Formats: sequence, C-alpha cells, structure tokens
Amino acid sequence: MSNAIIIEPLALSALFAPSAPAVPTALADLRSDLMGVRYVSGAAGATDSIDIDLAAATAIDTVALLATNGAPATWAVAAADTQGGLATPAYTSGSMTFPAGTVTPTTGDTHALHAMSAAETRRWWRLSLAGLSVPVAAGRLVMGRRIALARNFSTGAAFGVRDLGAVDFSPLGVPIVRPGARQRQLGLRFAYTYRDEAEALVSTMMERVGNTLPILIVTDPAVNAQRQRRMYFGYLQGQLDLVVNTGNMFEWRVTMASLI
Repeated sequence: MSNAIIIEPLALSALFAPSAPAVPTALADLRSDLMGVRYVSGAAGATDSIDIDLAAATAIDTVALLATNGAPATWAVAAADTQGGLATPAYTSGSMTFPAGTVTPTTGDTHALHAMSAAETRRWWRLSLAGLSVPVAAGRLVMGRRIALARNFSTGAAFGVRDLGAVDFSPLGVPIVRPGARQRQLGLRFAYTYRDEAEALVSTMMERVGNTLPILIVTDPAVNAQRQRRMYFGYLQGQLDLVVNTGNMFEWRVTMASLI
C-alpha cells in the first residue's frame, strides 16, 4: 500500500482546445468545483487535447481529470515552457490507460490520475486524449503538488456514505421518501505526522483551503483496479486541527465530504 496523497488544486489561468466546446459548455467548466457542470468537447475525431497555461512556470507532480464520461481509451500529459514547445515537450508521460482503475465508481463517472515521479516546473501543459468514440466530457481538472506524509494514516480510517435524502412516515405508517444524493464521506487519522511536515505542509494547506476550497485525496495511489474508488475530491469538514501527539509528532484528523 502506498501512502495517501493530498493535492491542493492550482489555479488554471487559461485553457485551450483545438475545437470549440459543445454548446452550452465552456473550457472554464474544468475549473468549476461543481461536478455536475461539465466541459464537453466539440471535437468529432478519435483524438483531442486540452492545453493549460498556468501563467508562470509552476511545479507540478500530479494531474487528475475527474468526473468524466470515460470516453478516452488512453491519455498523455506533456509540459513545455511555451505553447509552441508542446509539439516537442520537455516532459511527456507517454501514453497511459485513461481510467485510474478498472473498477468504475457507482456514479458511473470515470477518473484519470497521473502521479509523476518528480515535479516538473513548466508554464504550459497539454493533455492528449486518444481512442475517442464520442466527445470527452469532464467535470474537473486538478493539477498541483502532492503531499505524501512519511507515515500513512493509521487505524481509525473511515469510509462511509451520507444519504442527503430522508425517510419519514405518515400517521398511518406510510413511508414518505425524499430521495437525495448519496455523498461519500472520508475520515483519516494521520497519528504520527512529523513536526516539519505539520508546520511546512499540512498547516499551511489548511490555512489556504479551510472548509470552503476543495482538495483531492487519493487514499492509495498505487496502481490497482480500485484506484478510482480511492479518489476523493471535496471539502474538509469541522475543526481543522493539528494536535501534538508525542515529542516531535502531530496528529492530523481529516474528515471530508466528497463530490465524486
């Protein structure tokens, strides 16, 4: 089992595609945190691409495309200093299987994940999509630097579901059902976080995102059939604390309401 990774999405300054998006969608939908708001490509061929301008050279080591229709069979990630340089990129992942795992989440959405072995500091990035039989649709593009703590989460991890609907009963005992979405919930306990990690990585991230900006958590990024189901994108819940556990260790408890 690989240690869990946490990614705070970077701002995507500008997005470009070779074809105009299908109406009424927009490339900017890839920056939306509402998973129901999707970019749908206007491309009709078997290949497509998305170019990303980060406005300045920025270190990236993880890319995820979330809540897609699973249209691509393969994809590749490339990076360069200029948009023109993407034709002969300074970095390329090579062709990768698009879904992060073979088991599709119960929502029917497909998620793709690329965790690089080392960060690349580039301004321009390209996602190349291949094997398309229908135009690609996607809800969120996440790019950033991952946090992988030296010690993984420990006993006490919780993986659950919150039903946003409700059931009540009439005076005659007839069930009154109000259907709602079933939202995945995640609870992790990082019981032994080193002080330098707590101060330099975790606390600064929590100060930036709070409870109102989403992050991506992959509980186990190792290649596995279930890896898509191990991906959670959503909001931290409750009080955000780092508690001194032992001399040089902190405990960090993560509670998340996931959007995927």
